Amino acid sequence: MFVEDEMEKEELKKYHKEYYQKNKEKMKAHSRIYQKENKERYRTLKNKWRKKNMQKARESFENYKKQNKEKYTEKKRVGQINYSKKYPKKIKAHNQANLKIKILNCCEECGSTENLQKHHPDYNKPLYVKILCRNCHTKVHSLMKVEI
Repeated sequence: MFVEDEMEKEELKKYHKEYYQKNKEKMKAHSRIYQKENKERYRTLKNKWRKKNMQKARESFENYKKQNKEKYTEKKRVGQINYSKKYPKKIKAHNQANLKIKILNCCEECGSTENLQKHHPDYNKPLYVKILCRNCHTKVHSLMKVEI
């Protein structure tokens, strides 16, 4: 019984592969429509896949950047413009802190000396920053998301 199930699985796999090759464009178009109609579900599935396949996702993104350099650069530029319009207070605080505050030699949370970053607990006080390593900075922001 088990051998027959395995044969059926292999035949089914082969059938699906052949079907996909014959109908690739039609299936991609259907997939795009599904993604637009089910944005939240698609986003959740995509994030779940990325977490499970982190290395593959990174490689895929790097390949995309190389193959679509101009498109990626333009998307990034537009994204930065939109971000600065949406969060002018953050941009102003970052600029002031970058000009006036130097990064100390260690993280204020754990004492690490690598990957140091500036963290603004309050953007209304642009010169009040905490020096954190990347790990502590990520933890602080993840805790902030939980509180919201």
